[in-house]
Amino acid sequence: MAPARRPSCCATSAVAPACGAAARTIRRSRSRRCRRRAPPTRRRPRGCGRRASSPQRSTPAGSTRPTRAPRARTPPPRSACRPPIPSASAPRPSRTPCSPSGRPAVRLTHEPLPLETAFTFRISVGARKAHANTLVRIEHDGITGLGEASPASYYGENARLVEAALETYAPCLGEDPFALDAIEARMRATLRGHGAARAALDMALHDWIGRRLGLPVWRLFGLDPSRVPLSCVTLGLADPEEMERKLDTVMDFPRLKVKLGAPGDVDNLRRIRERYRGAIQVDANTAWSPPDAVRVLRAIEPLGIELVEQPVAREDLDGLAWVRRRVGIPVFADESCHTAADIANLAGRVDGVNLKIMKTGGLREMLRAIHAARAHGLKVMLGSMVESSLALSAAAQLAPLADVLDLDGHWLLRHDPFDGAPRERGVIALSERPGLGVVPAAGAPPGGPA
Repeated sequence: MAPARRPSCCATSAVAPACGAAARTIRRSRSRRCRRRAPPTRRRPRGCGRRASSPQRSTPAGSTRPTRAPRARTPPPRSACRPPIPSASAPRPSRTPCSPSGRPAVRLTHEPLPLETAFTFRISVGARKAHANTLVRIEHDGITGLGEASPASYYGENARLVEAALETYAPCLGEDPFALDAIEARMRATLRGHGAARAALDMALHDWIGRRLGLPVWRLFGLDPSRVPLSCVTLGLADPEEMERKLDTVMDFPRLKVKLGAPGDVDNLRRIRERYRGAIQVDANTAWSPPDAVRVLRAIEPLGIELVEQPVAREDLDGLAWVRRRVGIPVFADESCHTAADIANLAGRVDGVNLKIMKTGGLREMLRAIHAARAHGLKVMLGSMVESSLALSAAAQLAPLADVLDLDGHWLLRHDPFDGAPRERGVIALSERPGLGVVPAAGAPPGGPA
């Protein structure tokens, strides 16, 4: 006869159930056998992670338990692209950031690029003859790219702030000049604003890439150089006699831009139209109130003016729309438009926008602003500050996308240190030279901007 099978702890017993103390003993033994054993807990080594909470150990009476001094915490290192902003009063002449991977980083150097206009250039917000621009070089893999910053005091910029911003942006260049998107993102996260400094770095990076690939930048954008419009040349504010002398020097240009915003604007413009038969556009540089703008623009409408730039204050977008509804001359925004983010607010208020590389902070943002303007049905004008042919040639790389050009800063200079895209009589010629197509001008001093 087979022996009786002992039931498992989870089976039902065939014998009569026990009662009293015996039953309690059986239940405790079954629960102990059926309970799954928890895996052993691994003890952490001391000093790793959070200490487990445990009851306080008792210490003998009269004895003192030694206390451990708190461990000093070392602050984490600052991000490579968020350094402290250096003092603008003593900017460093150059900086070579360290690359985390140990590979050579892009090296940045900068130096003053003083420019002098042939005559005092006056507009409604001020007059200047000397301009303190900054020349930027980036070096990597044996190739050098060039850029130029032209700060505008109207936007709160100057040469010292440009140099300080360049030092702050230097670590953001990293080790790969081709990584334009990442570099731009790091610069935006590091320091906002400073369009002139960012523009200089952006054009130097594009110049480096073009030289590295042996191609002009306009080819990298896939543009057609035959679609570049003629550029205008600018006449600043002047009294009638001075205006006559200046007008003698520009009669061969096909397009003329006249600064307004002074008493006698209408009479001055009538005298210009009597002698000059080409296209004329005007720029008030925020000089008027909306009613004054309407009064002056209606008076000059019979002179065949093609467009007017920024007739009212830059923050007065409704004033721009109010003027536009009351005059027949197309209204363009200049000081009211810096980047692509400004385009949507201007749509329906103006006919076009004047984009400048020193305002957008580089070619990439300028291209975004061009596409945004087209999407909102606005015309596009590419303009400039007082710049050499280096910065003008950078903006000219996108000139085939523009309706109107005002890339004439080189014409205002007593000596242009570079030779690039701008030519005589308003011609902008995109060459096949690699990068921005810029070379030192004939007669440039040794050790100069080459």
